[in-house]
Amino acid sequence: VFSAHDNMLSGTLPDAFAHSSSIREIILRFNQLTGGIPPEFGSYTPILEVLDLGFNRLTGPIPRPLFRLRQLQILAVPGNELSDVFEPTALFDFTWCTPTGFNLNQLDLSGNSFSGSLSFFQYFAQMTQLSVRNNKFEGAIDLPLTAALGNASFCTFLGGGKVTDLDLSENRFTSIVQVPNTLNALRAPKNNLQSGMDALSGLIACFLLDLQDNPKLQGDFPQAIVTSRAD
Repeated sequence: VFSAHDNMLSGTLPDAFAHSSSIREIILRFNQLTGGIPPEFGSYTPILEVLDLGFNRLTGPIPRPLFRLRQLQILAVPGNELSDVFEPTALFDFTWCTPTGFNLNQLDLSGNSFSGSLSFFQYFAQMTQLSVRNNKFEGAIDLPLTAALGNASFCTFLGGGKVTDLDLSENRFTSIVQVPNTLNALRAPKNNLQSGMDALSGLIACFLLDLQDNPKLQGDFPQAIVTSRAD
């Protein structure tokens, strides 16, 4: 474990972190680190479980190998100057298919300049918390979580997911198509939402639903949510 949070550390992330095969946790939030995340990050860190680089001055994209780490449980990079485009996967990459699925549990990308589609995250079925607050994501809110289990030659796809907290605040989403019915909290204020209220009818476990400051949002309020809260 390497933990040096809440200091005044400066400079760039050491390349040695990206080539450490024995480190499990790297926690460097609230420093003054600059530069990018080394592109090799994730390629040579097979047992990395926690990577917290929040509230620094990092720039550039997130290396894609990080999202393929099977042991990674927490990835947090809020409050940086990172920029990246998360495109939906056009064709399924069988490197995503593993015996146990991906273990990523908490993903915090808030307060950067990320853009693209939520569909990029659809295979992280173990995820319980996802925050993309204050970025530039756009299009539809469409997150049908799927577990891809198996190996490179045979894969089984299981629908569902475990996400309970979804923060999509302050982006550019225009509609709601599908959200996990496991949600306890859905935050999507200050977007460009116009439609999709009917897609929320399955949120019977949701106790926080924040859709404020979407002046063009239309549709009937899902009565199922009201009924579930009244019981």
